[in-house]
Amino acid sequence: MNADPVPPVIRAPGFGSRAPRFAALVVALALAFAVTMLFFYDPAKHSLYPQCTLKKLTGLDCPGCGGLRATHQLLHGNIRAAFALNPLLFLVAPVIAWWLAAEAARHRGRNWRGPFDRTAGVLVFVGAVLVFGLLRNVWPLLP
Repeated sequence: MNADPVPPVIRAPGFGSRAPRFAALVVALALAFAVTMLFFYDPAKHSLYPQCTLKKLTGLDCPGCGGLRATHQLLHGNIRAAFALNPLLFLVAPVIAWWLAAEAARHRGRNWRGPFDRTAGVLVFVGAVLVFGLLRNVWPLLP
């Protein structure tokens, strides 16, 4: 009789040590495809991109409204036009890059601190996005 109360770990087929690398490759290829599409097809001129549900239902701009058009402008080097379309992109992009770099470092065994490691980081990020969303809809109404 086996006295070990812990059952052995059973791995699903195909989920060995290569799976995280394959997943990272798939994500990288999907991101490269999305950036290429965004570079060549302007969201202001092509209807193949999704439309904002909040904007359709309420007429209000969500914090992400204009983000695709801003990214398209940024990919073409038009920084002012990108900032005019969605200034939040310039706050969010570095934070997301920091988070991705920290996650990649953790995957390689390094202990990097990411922006979302603590609850305070998440709350500051979410709060900044919500305040931006509120201000972008209230600001035009102020005298």
